[in-house]
Amino acid sequence: MDIRIIKNKQKFLNDKLKGYSLKGNNKKFDSKGKALSFSGCTIICKIPKDSKLSKKITNIQSLLKKFNPKRKYTYLPPSSFHMTVFDCCNSSTKNTKYWPKGINKSKNYEIISKELNKRIKNFNFPKKFNLKPKMLFGGYSIILEPSSNKDKKIFKNCRDNLSKLLKIKFENHKRYIFHITLAYILEKLNCSEIRNICEYDKKLLNKFKKEYPKITLNNPEMTTFKNMYKFKSINLSSQ
Repeated sequence: MDIRIIKNKQKFLNDKLKGYSLKGNNKKFDSKGKALSFSGCTIICKIPKDSKLSKKITNIQSLLKKFNPKRKYTYLPPSSFHMTVFDCCNSSTKNTKYWPKGINKSKNYEIISKELNKRIKNFNFPKKFNLKPKMLFGGYSIILEPSSNKDKKIFKNCRDNLSKLLKIKFENHKRYIFHITLAYILEKLNCSEIRNICEYDKKLLNKFKKEYPKITLNNPEMTTFKNMYKFKSINLSSQ
């Protein structure tokens, strides 16, 4: 998630934000919401499926599913819920300047992810990521922010150091916003839909904040994916 999307919510949801087309989701899902092949690797903190947090997020997702316009969203399985710590590479970055330097593009992502993981084998991740809910966005994403200025510095240093070690730096590196994706939007919303969804998001957020004023995530790990439904952890012992 990019802070420019957050600051221009209505334009983005109406597919009028320059440089941020909703059509980008067409690479991950077809028009009916079926997951397409979209491979890559990324560093994430998984939301344990049987945790209280996962159950709460699943409940929010269920409420959004009932409220959101039909056929304009596709929803993710709770087993896929996570917060991305650092994007590495995927099908859409293969032929761009953002591809990790020194990595052979022809290799499969199982091999690529292990090569990238070796670059950070001595890196010490923060023991925990202390966050708090900031907003619900567009009926499909929970936006998070560091719990304190101290945590903000910790997260910044973590991402900056990962960027140097992995030799990956995206154009929006400094604008990146932590989030948990519950669904993907398939087509633009009209003004009435945007207004109603924003109001409903606020109601759900207020309830969520009361139960979870603080969210602690840990155990970031390198994972691979073939679509947005499943993120497979890399087996360190096999490297």
